[in-house]
Amino acid sequence: MTNAEGVILRMTGNEDDGTEGEDVVIGTITVGAKAILAAEIIVRGSNILIRYNDEDGTIESL
Repeated sequence: MTNAEGVILRMTGNEDDGTEGEDVVIGTITVGAKAILAAEIIVRGSNILIRYNDEDGTIESL
């Protein structure tokens, strides 16, 4: 899915929830014409989180 600002949300189709304490990447968020990775969408246990591709690796919940 792409929006007007060139942000692309791409899901992997991976349905594995992983094990407790293990992050499973289920999608990515890219920005711009060069598709620069902005964040990964991860599952940690039963939580869906966004792990930003910033200096600190910031993680936020949905």
